[in-house]
Amino acid sequence: MEYKKDSDKFLLKVDLSGIQNFIFDIPSDGASKNLKGRSFYVYALTYFAESFLKDNFSADAIEIIYNGGGNLLMYLTANEADLKRKIEEFQNCFLEKDIYPFVAYVKANDNNFDLQNKQLGKLLNQEKFKRKLNFSTLESSENIDWNDLSNQLKKSNSFSISSYDKKKFISIRKFSLAFDEQNEFSILLKNNLLNKFPIDKDGNIIDFDEIARKAYLRGADEKLAALKMDVDNLGKLFMNRNKDEYRKISQAIENFFSVTLYTDILKPYIENGEIYPVFAGGDDTFIIGAWDKIFEITLAIHSAFDSAQKNWRKNIIQKEDDITISAGLIVVHSKFPMIRLAEEVDDMLDLAKKEGKNRISVFGECVTWKEFERISEMVIFLKDLILKKGESKALLHRIGSSEIGFRSLQDKIKKRNEIDFPKVYRLKYYLRNAKTEENKKELDKFFKNYSEALLSDLMANKTKVDKSTLTNPAIFPIAARWTELLIKNID
Repeated sequence: MEYKKDSDKFLLKVDLSGIQNFIFDIPSDGASKNLKGRSFYVYALTYFAESFLKDNFSADAIEIIYNGGGNLLMYLTANEADLKRKIEEFQNCFLEKDIYPFVAYVKANDNNFDLQNKQLGKLLNQEKFKRKLNFSTLESSENIDWNDLSNQLKKSNSFSISSYDKKKFISIRKFSLAFDEQNEFSILLKNNLLNKFPIDKDGNIIDFDEIARKAYLRGADEKLAALKMDVDNLGKLFMNRNKDEYRKISQAIENFFSVTLYTDILKPYIENGEIYPVFAGGDDTFIIGAWDKIFEITLAIHSAFDSAQKNWRKNIIQKEDDITISAGLIVVHSKFPMIRLAEEVDDMLDLAKKEGKNRISVFGECVTWKEFERISEMVIFLKDLILKKGESKALLHRIGSSEIGFRSLQDKIKKRNEIDFPKVYRLKYYLRNAKTEENKKELDKFFKNYSEALLSDLMANKTKVDKSTLTNPAIFPIAARWTELLIKNID
């Protein structure tokens, strides 16, 4: 398409809204058969948008900055009236859907990408208050078989956006989604979480019931866990970046969540039928799986993210750019409603963000990543003490209840700047009521977690350091609850 004389250059962004309801508002029965299909549909929509805009405006005047995770950022040259009309035409395809593409653009006739991008962010936020309403009484013509889409997705090596074909799973305007058809829009799926499913020996997608059952067969409680992780302060990270820096950072983060996460951590868990990655891309990930394995991979993901960040510092970000990640983690039964699961894990992620970011929320409590690592070490100790050394499971109840005593002692430190040693020893004897002398010695060692924490808190209080450095009492009940679930079905 040739330019009109009154064409301008624009920086344009497409941002999908309503993603969570669209993916998760489905029945729990058979959810594993279509969750991934819906998630993939969301991922593909910005590629439909890219194809649509390239078809309607000169492709050689279009420059893609980033496409992924429900966002498309691009430069294009167009007549503004034509651009408005084509945006409306594309958006009209979604009037009857939960998911909706908001679009904003700013003139970009100079090279100040950072200023343009800031202006674009403000305009996009304004657009999100202007969603068009559909007053038609007609039902949606779209009837996607999500089960079929998921089955096709899991056996494909690539996808692309091609010319309209009514036989295809998804079609929007003049375009259809095609699998394993090579063209300029082809996206390879090898080593990418986009099309990875837990599969049984017959090649079928494993149900969440069966995934939860795998935890039971290991002696743990028969439950699922949902993990949602999100990069902190992403807006700040992209401030004062030029176009090439923005592109490199976006692609690096996208590659971590969609590729590195699979190749370095999740692949064996998925192949063993224990983990179901709902989505991973952009700057976040959402994973459902056997609860014990989800807990197991959480620290591994955080560690891998830290390692990736160190590599990015060599040529992508600056030393002062401190990229962190927050997470929400919940444990539920296998029939738990999917939409509630998504909402509750979102609440846990929000809690981690509100408590200072770079944290994880679990069992309704928020802890730092170092605290979560410490908890995992406590779980190993408690599990061995009960299973290998015959200690009673009642110990876990005492540790869970000990949070009250610990908080009381900690409050006294804060108010009076002193430790109530008699109460410390009463707490010690409350915890060390063990079956054998050997176990008492082991519990004495474990009690050092309490006594050393209280001494550390006292010194912190005396030196007037940041009170956020005080020991989080929640680590003890979290460790007890985690261990309890881990050995639930072991006699």
